[in-house]
Parts: sequence; structure tokens; C-alpha cells
Amino acid sequence: MRRFLVLGLAMVMAVVLAIPASAEPPAEFDMDAISQVTDGVVVDAPFESNLPGCTNGTFSSSGNGAGSPIYQHTGVTHRRIDYAFDCGEGGFVIRMIATFGPGYGEPSTGNWRVTSSWGDLAGLHAQGTVEGYGVTPCDYDLCVNDIYTGRYHFAP
Repeated sequence: MRRFLVLGLAMVMAVVLAIPASAEPPAEFDMDAISQVTDGVVVDAPFESNLPGCTNGTFSSSGNGAGSPIYQHTGVTHRRIDYAFDCGEGGFVIRMIATFGPGYGEPSTGNWRVTSSWGDLAGLHAQGTVEGYGVTPCDYDLCVNDIYTGRYHFAP
């Protein structure tokens, strides 16, 4: 019986030691992005963030233009939007699900998460909330300042 207990403990220790530890705990994430929409598409719009290795760059809507409506009621629209953020040597895609009010001046609110990452940002995991505010004057069909907050970490 004692041999089985020792053997069992040795196996548990081997498994625990084989699991890699995350290098860093999750950190605060902040990003400010200006969506510049023309014909329902965001292309090469600027952003700034506190993400190491990606403090600024451009982003575009990723395949679904200004977003796929999930449902609408009483003038309120709920949309799913995918944005690809390019930082030069790496980047990431965010999926945002947000609620938009009936008027341009009303803020939008929602949640987001990183669905993929590449290059220097490979292994990025992040999620949080977003608030969007209409920007005027605007040289495009629509301009929205999206403020992302949340937490991020890099998985090995």
C-alpha cells in the first residue's frame, strides 16, 4: 500500500512539474482606436495601446465591414464586429459584441476578446469592455472613438 502511495505522489509531482507556468500574471490593457468608416468598412484607422511591442498601428474591419447585426429592437442595434490590428511585426484580431443606440451621439458599449494573434504578439490572450463615442468633425461616413479596457497576458 505504501508503495502505491509513494508511486502515486511521484506521478502527481511529475505532472505538476511538467506543466509550464505563465511567465507573467495578467496585466491591465488599455487601447484607444478611432474607427473611420467608409461604405460600411474600416480601413487603416489609427490606434494606440499600452501593449508591449504594439503601442500604435492601424486596424481594419476583418471581413465583416461595420459588423453583423445580431438583433435590433426599438432603435437599438447589437452587432458583432471583428477588427484586425497591425503593429508592424505582429498583430491580433479582436471580436467585439456591442450595443449601439438609435442616435449617432449616443455611446456604444460592449465586450471584446482577442481571437487570434501572430508575429511578435503570438500567444496574446486578452478580453475586456469597450465604450464608443461618435467623433465630429469626421472626414468619413462615420467616426467612432472606441476605448478598450481589460486584461491581457501571453501564453507560452
